[in-house]
Amino acid sequence: MASFALALALSLSAPAGAAPPPLGSAANQPYATGVRLIEELFLEPERLDAGTMLRSAARSAVHDLHWLQARYDPDGVDLYHGAGTPIGRVEVHDLDGLPAALARLEELIVGSGYDLGGVDVRLSVLSGMADALDRYSRVLADERLDRFNVRLRGTRVGIGAGLDWVGAGEGAELRVTEVSPGGPADLAGLHEGDVVLRIDGRSTVSMPSAEVGRRVGGEDGTQLTLTVKRGEAAEDVALTRAEVVVPNVGHRVLADGVGYVSIDHVSQRTVENLRAALDALQRRGALDKGLVIDLRGNTGGSMKESAHVADVFLDHGLLLRTVGKDGGRVQNLQAEMYAEADEEAPPVPVVVVVDDRTASGSEILAGALVELDRAALIGTRTFGKGTVQKIYPLQPDIRLKLTVARYLLANDRSISDNGLIPDVVVGRIQFEGGADGADDVRFTGWDERWQQVAWSRIVPEVHTGTGDVDLPVEIARRAVLHTEGTSRDAIVAQLQRQAAEAATEQQARLRVALEAKGLDWSPTERPVAGAAERIAAKVRLDAVRGQGDTWTLRATVANADPNALHQSLVELTCPTAPYWDGVVVPIGRVASGGSASGRVRVALPPGVDPRQDLVKVRLRADGRLPLAVGEQVLEGESTALPALRARAKLAPVPGEVGPHGFPVQQADVTLQNLTKTPIHGLEARFGFPGTDAVELLDHGARLAELGPKRDAHVTMLLEVGPTAPAVLPLSLEVDADRFGPLAGWPLALPVDGQEVVLQPPAIQAEAPSRSAPAGLYTLPVVVTDDRRVDHVVVWVNGEKAAWVPGGSEQVQLAPSFAIVAGDNRIVVQTEDDQHLVAVRVVSVRGEAEPETVDAGM
Repeated sequence: MASFALALALSLSAPAGAAPPPLGSAANQPYATGVRLIEELFLEPERLDAGTMLRSAARSAVHDLHWLQARYDPDGVDLYHGAGTPIGRVEVHDLDGLPAALARLEELIVGSGYDLGGVDVRLSVLSGMADALDRYSRVLADERLDRFNVRLRGTRVGIGAGLDWVGAGEGAELRVTEVSPGGPADLAGLHEGDVVLRIDGRSTVSMPSAEVGRRVGGEDGTQLTLTVKRGEAAEDVALTRAEVVVPNVGHRVLADGVGYVSIDHVSQRTVENLRAALDALQRRGALDKGLVIDLRGNTGGSMKESAHVADVFLDHGLLLRTVGKDGGRVQNLQAEMYAEADEEAPPVPVVVVVDDRTASGSEILAGALVELDRAALIGTRTFGKGTVQKIYPLQPDIRLKLTVARYLLANDRSISDNGLIPDVVVGRIQFEGGADGADDVRFTGWDERWQQVAWSRIVPEVHTGTGDVDLPVEIARRAVLHTEGTSRDAIVAQLQRQAAEAATEQQARLRVALEAKGLDWSPTERPVAGAAERIAAKVRLDAVRGQGDTWTLRATVANADPNALHQSLVELTCPTAPYWDGVVVPIGRVASGGSASGRVRVALPPGVDPRQDLVKVRLRADGRLPLAVGEQVLEGESTALPALRARAKLAPVPGEVGPHGFPVQQADVTLQNLTKTPIHGLEARFGFPGTDAVELLDHGARLAELGPKRDAHVTMLLEVGPTAPAVLPLSLEVDADRFGPLAGWPLALPVDGQEVVLQPPAIQAEAPSRSAPAGLYTLPVVVTDDRRVDHVVVWVNGEKAAWVPGGSEQVQLAPSFAIVAGDNRIVVQTEDDQHLVAVRVVSVRGEAEPETVDAGM
């Protein structure tokens, strides 16, 4: 009966005669434009489904508005308030009707009468629509759009100087970290190391980096004044904003006079910046022997400019071609790009250094140099983004970044998903000092991609803290130094020769380091057939919690092979727990019929509740490809994050005025540790004020320790102008050395001295067990607050499963929902009447029901 009543209420709330906004209406226009562009240009039209896009748009709005919930079916979406009040239904049957359906979705939410809390519903709906396409199509707006434009153009209006925070707590200073030659800052006499105290008279105390950028930026030709300190003296420096180049190319001279350039990202200024770097290296004689190009961490940029960068080193050949949907061309997108003869191309061997964050445009650059026989690669497999996005306006302040094509390198090579596999693969192995003085080993960057690479092909980059080098760059340097000519074959041959020598050196270092841990890392002396020769062995894992949040993971290999295993190691893959994912345990030699163990220590981050995670286990030995040896469950938990309570009030400081001549107020803040966990290195500060009538005079205060169930007092000074509101819009931020951010609370602080108490709600949400059969699951939740709980939201695997209103000091609920086989992430989120938010994450491993097998009996 209840479900019938709800269905009836839903139908009554959205009468059949309620027409959606007209197709040409202003409300409909961005949706109509977006859907038209997607229909005409999206690379994979077979993936387009109006219902999927509508549901994704609704999910985006449900995510952004805590009170909004939805039920989804193939024909549409039913919207309702979390308390059960229906809002309306939206249906869609094809792409032609999708713009009107999206506009109707926005209209129902905005017209519902419920508090939107500053959420831009249109932006939310558009973003959800794009999320349904692929991982690269996005809607850009506000700061995200500004950052994208700056990155793409390679220029911005500013002062031509880098400003960054150096130090922490009371010692934090906003310093000039670099000055661009010939820019406004250089012309005004600003120097690297200057401390910026004020921007146009506004104190920089606690000013976020984004706010610094906003205040320093502006219109071309406008004025601003920085108050800077050099030594003990402070002076005002007047500057005129202008368009300045965003630096993205660095350069230096390596040993033996080899040139080196690093490219951070690819913009419309990269070719210009690169040529300037090459000219500087040429003047120093560093292009006579070879060049190393470092693209590690370069996530790409402009496709066209990436090809132009490759053209700097090439004089002929197809750089790339683009293919749109159905194999056709894309309007206003270059179909083919060819290298042009250039007498200035440096005639030296080139090696490119890449990693798993080398993506998109930087893969075009690296791939073009490889396919046109101009360079060799070293590092790790690249990201594998082989598609092209273009930007289209939906309305003046919103853009659609849409996947419209894939690109193919010369020889029709596609890098989608697979990436570029280097000619020499390097894997980093880090030895780190433990709490007891012993060294732990970390194999970093080892993930599923290593499954296709035999250990014998990986050059270990061993870091022990003594004699460490940047091995990929060093091997590349040696290779170009000893290569005659510029052909790829010659460069690859020398690169592999130098890599083999480096591998011998690094294996010797690795053997010494592992033998110090009691492991026999001697290599096998017998020939190994390769991947076809399987390893006959079993692996057992044991994880034991040690001191603090450090766990000792022990792997034991039992060898059933007729031959001894050498240089064996165990690899873990665990997408649900990043601290287990990619862990590698070195074992060493395992005698035939015997067993051997190795161990590593794994530090869990604070705040991990008791949980179980399923890890995939692989075994390597004798330089062979890894063998999957099954799955095992690992337990894990760490120290709970401390809970804090704060009291704050203002009091005038008699006779003291601030820099602007207005009265100074002292904020007295009492911090109380509500838990049994001591907090070391605690820092409290006010966030940047929400009004220009208030100026912070202190960066904050630091406490060496706040003991369990103890409190401590700190004071901070503010200058309060006559136009300040009666209640100051502040925020209280608290960090700790071990735990990181503990609080970021809004603080409405009355000028009249009234005390304000801040204590976020407390959430009790204990899972009955760490694992349960997949299916219906009930989680008891109790939320308490010192004042009033406003609402509670429960998310299960990214979907909103429950919403309940508050209204009192305590709220109890027991939502039931479906859990699936594998990891289930349950998030309980609550907010009180002071807009203080608390979150609790509960993980439950769903156990699949055993299969029923018919034996035919």
